[in-house]
Amino acid sequence: PFGVRGYSLAARTGSFSAWNATIEGALERDEPLAIHARPASGRYEPTIAALNDRERRATLILDRPTRLTVLGIEAQLRLEGDAIGYRPLDAATYSFMTRLSARGTFERPIGNSRIVARSLFAAAMGDDSLPAQHLVFLGGPTTGPGYDFHQFAGKTGASQRLELRVPAPFPSFRLGRYGRTPASITLAPFVNTIWINRRATVRAVAPNTAGFGVLRPRDYVPPPVPRLHGGWFPSVGLGVLSVFDVLRLDVGRGLRYGRWTFSVDVGREFWGIL
Repeated sequence: PFGVRGYSLAARTGSFSAWNATIEGALERDEPLAIHARPASGRYEPTIAALNDRERRATLILDRPTRLTVLGIEAQLRLEGDAIGYRPLDAATYSFMTRLSARGTFERPIGNSRIVARSLFAAAMGDDSLPAQHLVFLGGPTTGPGYDFHQFAGKTGASQRLELRVPAPFPSFRLGRYGRTPASITLAPFVNTIWINRRATVRAVAPNTAGFGVLRPRDYVPPPVPRLHGGWFPSVGLGVLSVFDVLRLDVGRGLRYGRWTFSVDVGREFWGIL
């Protein structure tokens, strides 16, 4: 939710051992965005107070495709590191920061069922005041069902999900010339937790909550939030995968200052081709 313009050049290696590597260099200009739309009721979520700056970035990404490991566990890993030099438009010198992240997916078949675990850890390191756009953002259907999208922001954070996928009977229906869907769906009860070490306020509440006018970065005022500096934010829920496990519906409930949420998406396995 911020503007980016720039150029980048990337190179990707072939597989070496079990990993693939991508190296990228980029020159960018970041800037905050403003809301120009007017909702029929309520207000739109404000954008983040991104730093208006120029950046030089070098990125290294290591990917490990899904492979069988110990105890029959199928594992997929992705490691990413960014070295970023950023300079506010009114400054003459660049400041420096690094950003590291690691994510993994681990699956273990058990008969017709499957245990799936998804892990994420990320950290932004540098001066006390880092550009808001480069903090760690958590919350929403992927990293924190039961909480608002990117409700949590900070310099260090993690997300862990554990779910059990179990097939269940379901009526089959025809898909034209492609035949019929399987006479089953997959139920996926899950538990999820977010950890954030120190929460930062990067969004704002518009002074005019009716949603009229344009909300600019200088109009930002801190929103009322509980006195929480960080910690654990667990949630529970149920996922339903249907239509050859392509379509996924999730219902989740945040157990600490959370709420009921509902989301519809395609399965993560198909993100790469969509």
